[in-house]
Amino acid sequence: MRHNVALFRPGRPLLGVLVSLLLIGTPTSGASAQTDAGPGDLDAAAAQGPKKHRKRQGRPIELGTSGGNVNDVSLLSCCGGTLGALLMKEGRYFILSNNHVLARVNQAQAGEAVSQPGPNDLKCNLSSDDTVGTLSGLKKLKFNGNNRVDAAIAETDLNQVVADGALIGIGVPGNQIAKAKLGMEVVKSGRTTAVTRGVVTDLNVTGNVTFPTGCSPDAEEVQIRFSKVMLVESTGNKPFSAGGDSGSVIWEDVEQCPRAVGLLFAGNSLFTAANLMKGVMKAVKKMKPKGAAELVGCDPVTSFGDPWLEDRFDRQERLAMRVQERIENGVLALPGVTAIGIGRAGDSDRVVVRVHMEESRPEIARAIPENIDGVPVELVESGRLHAFYCLDEGPPGIALGGLETTGPR
Repeated sequence: MRHNVALFRPGRPLLGVLVSLLLIGTPTSGASAQTDAGPGDLDAAAAQGPKKHRKRQGRPIELGTSGGNVNDVSLLSCCGGTLGALLMKEGRYFILSNNHVLARVNQAQAGEAVSQPGPNDLKCNLSSDDTVGTLSGLKKLKFNGNNRVDAAIAETDLNQVVADGALIGIGVPGNQIAKAKLGMEVVKSGRTTAVTRGVVTDLNVTGNVTFPTGCSPDAEEVQIRFSKVMLVESTGNKPFSAGGDSGSVIWEDVEQCPRAVGLLFAGNSLFTAANLMKGVMKAVKKMKPKGAAELVGCDPVTSFGDPWLEDRFDRQERLAMRVQERIENGVLALPGVTAIGIGRAGDSDRVVVRVHMEESRPEIARAIPENIDGVPVELVESGRLHAFYCLDEGPPGIALGGLETTGPR
C-alpha cells in the first residue's frame, strides 16, 4: 500500500499530520476455543500474523475473520472484509459487519449468501460449503446526505458460528457496549492486520470518505459524508487496520469480556475510522427482523475511573463539540477542508477542535479563528479523505477502496 502520511502520536503537536481515510474489510479462520485472553495472549496472536484470520475455518467459526458477500465479484476482481461480531435478535443469531462488506454498498438483496472466508481469500472460487449466513438487513448508505453508520447483518446459526461469539486472538467478548473516550485503549481482531491495539484520538468527527460503487478497479467512486465518527491510532509497531479489516468490531482493551466501542469501516496506515457502537446497535434494531439486538458474549466487569476527572473531561468535550457543531457547516464548505472533530491538544489534556485540511492553506488559517469561546482550534494538514488502492498477495490482486480484492484464477 502507498500511504502519504506523516507520523502522529498522542502527545505530539497535531500540525502537519497527513490523514487519508480508506475503506477496510476482511475476516478470519481457525476454530480453536480461545477465551478470556489477556495481554500476553493478544501479543502471541498478533505474532502469528494474519494468515489464521484469512484461511477457511472448520465450522463453527470464530469471528474477527475473513468474510463477505458471495456476489461481490466482477470480471476483474472479487472483494471481502471482516465478520465482526455475533448478535442475537428475536431469538435468532446474526453476524455483524459493514454494508460495504455484506451488502455491496446498497446493491445486495436479502438472502444473498455470506461466505467465510471472503471471496477474495477464496480466489473467487466459492462453493455452498463456504456459506456461513445470508444477508438479513442493512443500513442504506446515503450518497447525498449524512451517514452515521455503515452496517449490515447476516443471519446465521450455531452450526456455523461458535455459540459464545469468540474472536480469533481475543477470546470471548463482552455482551455490552462502552462509550468511546479520548485516550481510551482499544483492541480489534480483523482479517488483514489480525489482533492490534490502539488508542482513541478523535471523537465527533464529520468528514467525507470515498466509496467505490462496485467490486472493480473501474467502479465509480463517490464521496459519502459521515458524522459521529471516532478515530483510532495504533499503539503498536504496525497500523491498527488496513484494507480487509472493514467490519471488525473495536473493543475496549481489557483482559476479560471487553465491551464493544465501535464498528471499523475506514482508515489508513495511521488512523482507523469507526462508527460508534451505540449508533450501530440503534441501526441494527431497525433492520429485519425488527427488534432490539444484543451482543453475544460474557458479562463485563465494570470498572470505575476518577469521577472528578471524567466529569472535567466530559465538560471540556461537550464545550468543544458545541463549538465544532456551530462552525461545522461553514468550515466544511471551505475549499480544501476535509473533516472536523475534537481531540486532545499536543502533550496536554486540553480538548480542542481539530480542522483537517488537504494541505496547508493561508486562506483557511485566515478564515478560522485560533480560539472560539475559549476552545482552541487546531489546523491539521491531513490530505484528502479517500480510499487507497494497494496490491494483494495474490496476482493480480488489488485492494479496491479498502476492500481486499484479488483477480479470479
